[in-house]
Amino acid sequence: MPKRDEPTKSFAVNQVNKLLVRVFSVSSPIVGLQMFVNAFSQAHLLNPIWFAIAITAMTTIFAGMFISVWFFNESKFWFRAFTLTTLLVMLTWELQVLPTAQIPDGFKPWIWWAAGIACMAGFGGFSVATSTLLMFLIPTTYFVVHTRPLGGGADSFLAAQDAALTLLFAGTISSLVLVLRYEASKVDRANERATLAAIEAATAAAADVERARVDALVHDSVLTTLLVAANAQTEGEEIAAAELAVAAIEKLSQAESQGLPAAENITIASLFSALEDSINRSFPSVELNSQGANDLSIPQIVAAALTGATIQAVSNSITHAGAKAHRLVMLRAGKNGIKIVVKDDGRGFRPSRVINSRLGLKLSVIDRVEAIGGRVFIDAKPGVGATIVIEWRLR
Repeated sequence: MPKRDEPTKSFAVNQVNKLLVRVFSVSSPIVGLQMFVNAFSQAHLLNPIWFAIAITAMTTIFAGMFISVWFFNESKFWFRAFTLTTLLVMLTWELQVLPTAQIPDGFKPWIWWAAGIACMAGFGGFSVATSTLLMFLIPTTYFVVHTRPLGGGADSFLAAQDAALTLLFAGTISSLVLVLRYEASKVDRANERATLAAIEAATAAAADVERARVDALVHDSVLTTLLVAANAQTEGEEIAAAELAVAAIEKLSQAESQGLPAAENITIASLFSALEDSINRSFPSVELNSQGANDLSIPQIVAAALTGATIQAVSNSITHAGAKAHRLVMLRAGKNGIKIVVKDDGRGFRPSRVINSRLGLKLSVIDRVEAIGGRVFIDAKPGVGATIVIEWRLR
């Protein structure tokens, strides 16, 4: 049972869906071969025009489904067409049989051999609720057709067995696949939580580093001055304490002018330190290279966005590039801003095909950086690897 091929943020689910539709596109024509054999063996009993329309439609659908799955990744239309065409052939069966046809004993309309896979194909084109309804409707329709004289005039019990077999076959496979997709979605949620935790940890670490810097400044300058002043007993010690106080005030004033004490500001050095710690902890296989970390202050909202985008870019590489890929994160800073490069030599991709559909890249990297006035550049090719460049300039 394939799943709809609409892009989602879930990598594991998308991979499962891709595998399922490919397996289905190959296996369904093999199963359908029996349908074609029986169709042509019954051709002398059928209206030539109706038969030509039906068999051409089914052939086109099988071919379209295979081509769309393997070359265009847009199979939803063909899965819908397969399910609905199968149902339509059943509903119009009595129009397809010649009025003078002598229906032999044990006759089964050729469309029965498509019923099971048509039920499963419904899950590739419709919602679960609609697909479930069709999975019951197709066998029920076949039961009615098969008990009619032109459909074989089968005993109700035998026809019910055939319908139940179709329902059991489609329902069992569909249920197994739904369980598989559910387990894949759990993996996706776990990966997403791990990535979000890494982002939050890196952002909090940068703030902690900055607070530690301010605390050290207060301790070294202010507290030392107070201790000296408190212990001053001679005029010379009082003068020294006064000089320390002036020096402390100047240092605090300088820090304030650079934005260090403000809770909403973080230095580039703190940002890089937190990023390095977070990447080393969450993605130990990633190589790190940092240059130019300095005490220039940036808004905390900028630091948070750059942190989130970087961690997400690394997470995307871990997920998509392949286990054997080499990954490198380069952190660069200067007087004018910050440049972060996330690079791998893995599977790669075509940026034009995934930027708008891969939400982890579009929303969590590109949109996040652009929201703070930064830019993202992507250089990627299938089989070569991918490079994500994140830039933010001081105004």
